[in-house]
Amino acid sequence: MINFLIKIIGNINPAVTWALVFTRKMTALRGILYVLAQCTGAIFAAFILSSLLPADYEKTLGCHSLNEKVTPAEGLWFEIVLTFIFVFVVFGTAVSPFVGKMAPVSGGGINFFVFSINFYFYFLFYL
Repeated sequence: MINFLIKIIGNINPAVTWALVFTRKMTALRGILYVLAQCTGAIFAAFILSSLLPADYEKTLGCHSLNEKVTPAEGLWFEIVLTFIFVFVVFGTAVSPFVGKMAPVSGGGINFFVFSINFYFYFLFYL
């Protein structure tokens, strides 16, 4: 799926966009425009979502705070490491020159990554 998304609509994450700019797979101007569009889209999507759902749901949409067992420094490092892994997996499955040959085999890497991160978040923040 990520191969399809990157080829058809471009990358959907600013971290991936900056990684593409830093590795010179995208120009700096295009990268800045992508990040602006991605952030603007996220703001509009959040506004639409908050206007459609009752106020009771706001606290249960996503993870907006850390568990009291996790310090802000640990949360920051957790975010940095997970972002690195995500960008690494995207590069390995969608940006690699072996996309046509290895993408069907390694395309599940992103799915496994998202599943494992959600599984880990459940144990870190909800138990």
